Amino acid sequence: MLQTLFPGERPLFQDDNAPLNTACCVQTWLDEHDDEVEHLTWCPQPPDLNIIEPLWGFLENKVRARFPPPSTLPELETAL
Repeated sequence: MLQTLFPGERPLFQDDNAPLNTACCVQTWLDEHDDEVEHLTWCPQPPDLNIIEPLWGFLENKVRARFPPPSTLPELETAL
């Protein structure tokens, strides 16, 4: 991801260590453009900081606990 906040500021490349970003051609490009692009490296398996993720399991447990379980889309919408 290349991102700039202010005109004239160097773009920031946020590397998540995905295989695509660690490919030799990408690393070569980053080395060649080191003075043009800021490179921020993240750990290979960063912690999940998405606050909605824990909610999905909670919501699924609540819907599965209903008796009888929702069998149509409108019933599922009501349960949710």
